[in-house]
Amino acid sequence: MKINDAYIKFDCTLIEGIATFYDSIKEMNKIRTELFDLGLIGISGGIGYGNISIRTSNDSFLISGTQTGGKRILDTRDYVEVLSYNFGENSVICKGFVNASSESLTHAAVYEYNENIGAVIHVHHQSFWEKILNKVPATDIDNEFGTVDLALNIIKLFETSDLAETRIIAMAGHSSGIISFGEDISSARDVLLEYYHKFGIS
Repeated sequence: MKINDAYIKFDCTLIEGIATFYDSIKEMNKIRTELFDLGLIGISGGIGYGNISIRTSNDSFLISGTQTGGKRILDTRDYVEVLSYNFGENSVICKGFVNASSESLTHAAVYEYNENIGAVIHVHHQSFWEKILNKVPATDIDNEFGTVDLALNIIKLFETSDLAETRIIAMAGHSSGIISFGEDISSARDVLLEYYHKFGIS
């Protein structure tokens, strides 16, 4: 599969400093490693893919940093807190030691919909993606990863589809890309794996 998650398409301002949500990172790492072991997060052609985030306040969230997909277990320096974002200016301000994931605006769009959404997972798996592409809400094929257009498309999907109920998105314009979400990281994982097993992925 061709994955180009490495390329950040927004203006990223990084404030150096370590993320302090230690308990949250511990839980995120446990679930992220499960997904890594299933091949849903990892590295392909030298480029890392997949990311995971949790909400830390109404307007901020903790997310795995760019190009961390190749690590089975992350440490605190691999996580970044997105402090603010602006779709109109295509910008993100974050705190950490690496830039926030290239999909940060995509995660932000999901959090925008409902304050009860507490976690977002973005993975890649070609056969899984092919099986759900026409069976769950999907973004437009011309919306590339990590763009404002994709973020706005996701917000629109909440208004025009049953996305709030399915809690999973196939990224039509981002081959093999899938997003799930829930009230916490465990429920976001459970949604993803429910569909993963439903379609007989192994």
